[in-house]
Amino acid sequence: MHSYFSAIHRFAVLRTRETECGQAVLYHVFENVYHRKLHWAEEVIGAVTASDEQARLLQTSLRSGLLLIKETTYDAQLVPIEYSISLLWGDRYIASVSSVRK
Repeated sequence: MHSYFSAIHRFAVLRTRETECGQAVLYHVFENVYHRKLHWAEEVIGAVTASDEQARLLQTSLRSGLLLIKETTYDAQLVPIEYSISLLWGDRYIASVSSVRK
């Protein structure tokens, strides 16, 4: 097994434009430069309280409720190729889940 996390560091700047096309560009690089087809992703979502630093960075109150999201994306060989940790304001997040029976 080989990890492609090093590629993420080189292309991390692409993710800074998430609202424009950052994720699409990053995935394009994985599929067209590294020839790694994205297969599936797993998200783990939990509630945490804001630390001093997190509250300062997110401009919220100390110990306010935040959502912690950890996501790992795997290629078709089940090699992890993207890992992200996100902290979001708990009162500004909407989740949508679709289930399909196979």
